[in-house]
Amino acid sequence: MDEAEQFNKKAQNVADRLQEEMLITQYLDRNGNMKRSLGTVYCAQGSYEEAFTKYEKLLKIKLLLHAHNLPEVAKSHNKIGKVMWEKFLALSPVCMHRQALLIF
Repeated sequence: MDEAEQFNKKAQNVADRLQEEMLITQYLDRNGNMKRSLGTVYCAQGSYEEAFTKYEKLLKIKLLLHAHNLPEVAKSHNKIGKVMWEKFLALSPVCMHRQALLIF
């Protein structure tokens, strides 16, 4: 691997980390609490694919910030299940709702 490829790979790694940190800051308010999810807005509009994507990102962030068995994480599982129920397969949401119930 030549020197340019090495720098390119390092730059890509830094960009990926910065993008993940930006995602986290977009979902946090000044006190470090979660803002209302864009997924809620998209779900209300019937844009289920967008809602699903936003809820998945929010769940990923919550899992980075919180323990896996906190109610905040369960709420995200439940929201993903709701979107899946509305738009996707009928079996997948049961798994998400079950995961939420295990936490509560």
